[in-house]
Amino acid sequence: MVFQNLKKKNYYKTISKAKKRKNIIFVENNPFEMYYLCDKNIFIQNYYLIRPIGLAPISKINKKEIFHNKVAVINNRNQGEILSPILKKLNISFNILQSKYGGPLTLTNYKAIIHIPYQVSVMKMMENLRYGIPMIIPSERLLREILDNNKNIVINYSWVKFALNIKNGTKKYIEFYNDEFKEIFIYFDNFVELPNIIENTNFTDLSLKEKEFMKNYEKKMLKIWSEVLDILPKKESLISDKKPLCNKISIND
Repeated sequence: MVFQNLKKKNYYKTISKAKKRKNIIFVENNPFEMYYLCDKNIFIQNYYLIRPIGLAPISKINKKEIFHNKVAVINNRNQGEILSPILKKLNISFNILQSKYGGPLTLTNYKAIIHIPYQVSVMKMMENLRYGIPMIIPSERLLREILDNNKNIVINYSWVKFALNIKNGTKKYIEFYNDEFKEIFIYFDNFVELPNIIENTNFTDLSLKEKEFMKNYEKKMLKIWSEVLDILPKKESLISDKKPLCNKISIND
């Protein structure tokens, strides 16, 4: 633990030194990163946001296993423990997948996945969108309820809890609720809504919508990289914060 804390201190010290150098460009891959640095007393004023484009290494799967009549739950951070009894009670057909489940190609065998956000940003979100995997997500209200009712698992959702306690933090810092993506997720505010959602959603159309979204998103991210690398001289995508994102430091720090 002492070694880990030392590494963190050295990292923060390095970032603090780097921000003073004009030839260093900061790039975050999700909006929470700059808030996190602010919380550690580091204010980065100018930076770019470049998210992953979802290209994933694909594992071989058994193509005979097709479960298009089922939804999937990836058993990460106790999600299987939380969701299994609820889905059984609602007579929803589902499979629990373990952490090494094969990636998005495996998930194409299912109608959709039900996912409880356990981190502010995860690579699999963009991977699933790229490969057209429909994702069913609890609303912010329901997410808070789930965490309140499952105190034993909160430690595994600590950064989500952190973001939920920031003013407007859910939309700003938890990617599954960001305005940029909200039209391609399916949200539910109560578990009893799930049977109707699963029965009546056109998942084929949603899958196509996700793939089209990611085609355009890839172009957007490549354009920003072109700005970062000075291929495009006009810096349209540069984010410039007039003041720190958190209240922990002042602009003069």
